Amino acid sequence: MSIFETYQDLTRSDFVERYSLQSCPTTRDINGPILDLDVAVALLRLDGNIGAVAQQLGRSRRTIDTYISRNPQLQELQEDIYEAFVDDAEAQARKLARAGDGGMVKFVLSTIGKRRGYVTRVEATGKDGAPLGVQFFLPLNGRETVGVENGAHDIVPEIGHTPDGGTGESGESADPRHRVDAGPVSVETGSE
Repeated sequence: MSIFETYQDLTRSDFVERYSLQSCPTTRDINGPILDLDVAVALLRLDGNIGAVAQQLGRSRRTIDTYISRNPQLQELQEDIYEAFVDDAEAQARKLARAGDGGMVKFVLSTIGKRRGYVTRVEATGKDGAPLGVQFFLPLNGRETVGVENGAHDIVPEIGHTPDGGTGESGESADPRHRVDAGPVSVETGSE
């Protein structure tokens, strides 16, 4: 059941405009209950802006957001308001594209026109077309393995580092990261 079926007055724009959010039950008693009707009117009046709704009702944003998330009717109303906004934005984009706005035409083709092949393909390569090198910096916690094309192997600490995070032969503090230079790599992290 929709919030408009529960509160049929919400379908009348004059009701939403005249409804006093300053003296509604939710605002009058900030320690009292939050009422669906108060939140619905505020959502409609403030175009779904949760921060503005919370401020108008004298509650925190988190409180109002949580309240809406637990109420399917208010969730549906918020989604409908959002979708109406997107519909309006699409209508404006259509107008601009039809008027010949080159930037908008390109945007529309690269998003909505993707399924017709209007896409930009980007290929990344290293110098002179060579493959890109990959570097991973991982913590020294003994759980990481790196799989390279030719099979998996354990990450080996750099010289001067010990697996327990102490100091190595150089006497310097161990870096808490490993450096691995490899080609195509997949990283697996297991738990102990």
